[in-house]
Amino acid sequence: ISLIARWAGIQPLDLHRLVSKGSGYDVACSLAKSPILYQMQNNLPRIASVDFNPPFTDSMFLVYLGNKQNSDPEVEKFRRQEGDFKHEIERISELSLLLSREDNRSAFIDLLTEHEAIMEGVLGRKAVKKDLFPDFEGAVKSLGAWGGDFVMAVTSSGFTYVNDYFNSKSLETILPYSSIA
Repeated sequence: ISLIARWAGIQPLDLHRLVSKGSGYDVACSLAKSPILYQMQNNLPRIASVDFNPPFTDSMFLVYLGNKQNSDPEVEKFRRQEGDFKHEIERISELSLLLSREDNRSAFIDLLTEHEAIMEGVLGRKAVKKDLFPDFEGAVKSLGAWGGDFVMAVTSSGFTYVNDYFNSKSLETILPYSSIA
């Protein structure tokens, strides 16, 4: 969407709103020059750049799951749910800010785990670690609210462990965060 909007000479988030039901987070990320925090307030995106460079980037990995989720049906399903999730939204926002500033790997893992537990309740679906990787030593966080095509894995066990673990699940595309940051 971002590339098509640029080609057409229109604002990417405006095009996104015309063709998608999602928040526009992915589009905002495609436009960002650095890590961002993204929040919808009064139907408008609020985007803030953050300096995200924790000292344990060698413990963070992105793993390709090989299955792209179509978010529009998931957004519709979510919107039909009852409840306002105000408390959960506030806590997710707090966790996002805490994660962007955390410099302790164990605390970061705990925050990711809490984030996934909240999203599990809000979305009514098992967290990706519980569902696919229950014996992983560390945290596994879906990189997409609806079950994204990538997960972030954070562990103190090192690359060899991560590589062996996910290869045993027939997942072979494992990117050290430090190699792409």
